[in-house]
Amino acid sequence: MTDHVNDREPKKLFIVPHSHWDREWYQPFQEFRARLVRMVDKLLATMEADPEFRFFVLDGQTIVLEDYLEIRSENAERLRRLIREGRVLIGPWYILPDEFLVSGESVIRNLLRGAAISREWGTPRMPIGYLPDQFGHIAQMPQLLRRAGLGAAVLWRGVPPAITENEFRWEAPDGSPVFCVYLSDSYSNGATLPTDAGGLATRLERTVAAIEPFDRTGLLLIMNGSDHLEPQPGLPAALRSATADRADLVAEMSNLPAYVERAMAARAAAEAPPMQGHRGRQCDPRVRRDHCVQSAARLHDPPAHHGQRQALLAGLVARRAPAGLRLQRGRLAP
Repeated sequence: MTDHVNDREPKKLFIVPHSHWDREWYQPFQEFRARLVRMVDKLLATMEADPEFRFFVLDGQTIVLEDYLEIRSENAERLRRLIREGRVLIGPWYILPDEFLVSGESVIRNLLRGAAISREWGTPRMPIGYLPDQFGHIAQMPQLLRRAGLGAAVLWRGVPPAITENEFRWEAPDGSPVFCVYLSDSYSNGATLPTDAGGLATRLERTVAAIEPFDRTGLLLIMNGSDHLEPQPGLPAALRSATADRADLVAEMSNLPAYVERAMAARAAAEAPPMQGHRGRQCDPRVRRDHCVQSAARLHDPPAHHGQRQALLAGLVARRAPAGLRLQRGRLAP
């Protein structure tokens, strides 16, 4: 196993602009949607004006495209162009799931819907199982990701203290593995970076120091975003100025697939420590959510199973429900 990084080699920083989008949380959905519209409006203007602002990760969920275009349908082609160019990364999910509030069937349909919407936008889905803010993980998630064609994942919450490295191997009970990147300092470690060269250099030094204990490759992931944050115009130029004369680090505007590919090449999956089995919910014990799990099960199981039985019977008599009706039922299932 790699125990240390060659200190003589410069650190390689991957700056990944993104925004983590809770559709409904401490504000109702429509208030958050108003903020989403402002954020995407700014994203379009920023990326069109600055080719150096090369990438933006749209939180791994495609439902935000629907939420935005219901208000800003006139911007569909502008957004489609950036997506097809590979600058705005979408998917693989339809919506980021709480793994303990939905059924396994829902997780599968979620991934299928995310892939279908990505194809509708003329691009492959982001090939990363992006799970940044889940309060725990089901044991079968690596198996489901593998079956969906996703061999890597990026996680923050739900990783046990035994994992002390930025990369690890996550295995399902059936042995299905995925290569994982651990956001050891959260998905917000590069939020609101200064856009003056001096301030940015200082901030980058602090950020590197925070994640360096977990580093085994010399490749460091800096997530430039957080909950409901907008993109930062001028950041590429500031980054170029802040690192121009540094011999100890190099930095680039990047994206999650590019970082994961480099990390996998730098460190074989077999070297990474394993995480196996069910990782239970990690949250404040004063806030019990058992009732949420029970309510979700009551809402999901009868209609999901009933709908599947109906589809099977219809197929046996050579009849099919309209595709749009099937799609709508699948969207409504938790």
